[in-house]
Amino acid sequence: MPFVVHYLLMKRVGLGAAFLVCATAAAAVSPARAGSEAPEVVQRAASLNAVAMSGAFIEERHIDLNVSAGPAHYSEQNDAMVLIEDGAYKHMRYMRIVQNGKVLSADDLTQRESQNNDDLEHGKAFFKQPFDARYLRDYTYTDTACACGPHARQIAFHSDVRDDQHGDGTMVIDPSTGLVMNVTYTPNVLPQHASSATTVETFGEAVPGVWTVVRIDRTYGGHVAFIRGTGTMTERLDHFQRFGSPVAAMQYLQRASASSK
Repeated sequence: MPFVVHYLLMKRVGLGAAFLVCATAAAAVSPARAGSEAPEVVQRAASLNAVAMSGAFIEERHIDLNVSAGPAHYSEQNDAMVLIEDGAYKHMRYMRIVQNGKVLSADDLTQRESQNNDDLEHGKAFFKQPFDARYLRDYTYTDTACACGPHARQIAFHSDVRDDQHGDGTMVIDPSTGLVMNVTYTPNVLPQHASSATTVETFGEAVPGVWTVVRIDRTYGGHVAFIRGTGTMTERLDHFQRFGSPVAAMQYLQRASASSK
């Protein structure tokens, strides 16, 4: 599934310690033993996700970020391609980064890629999803009331793992298909100066037979001393392609990156 952008934002975009930060509690969850068995509807969603995301994919990621703090304003738009292997993010390449209207150089793109890919290699920079079979034991789950229609169930999730790759929130699942419709969460550990944030992931059919996250909307708030700041980020994921092997996907990624710089 897609990266935890709040992590990349704070660590990579470097807005100076003034404002951007994450997280606000998403949903109350009844106390339960960490790692207890996930309900059947969650297990089915996890199983379907594992089958759909098996193999190698390339996705395109487009981010639009705007931040204000006092008189200061920062904006960034960037486009990247990401290699996914069996649902895990393995490698990424930037196609374009524009900061406050300035197009960054190829050297700048390469430097940020190196930082991001080092994090991916060490298992960082992504949220461990509550519907991912690899992480079900990290969460506890509770059915909650939902105004999301008769053909949906809202499941609240909670994790006692205190890091920025786990969190609390809710997900809406269509029990007739087993597909996750949306996820809302906040990470358990916030970056410095954090005071509030909301992350909403929206799902759709990326390619025939592959249902995954296609859009992420984030809002942020924070402060340093008496200076308060807000930020919004929209992340669109599109142009998914399936490849016969990770090697073929990496070769495609390298060719596409070379032609864009």
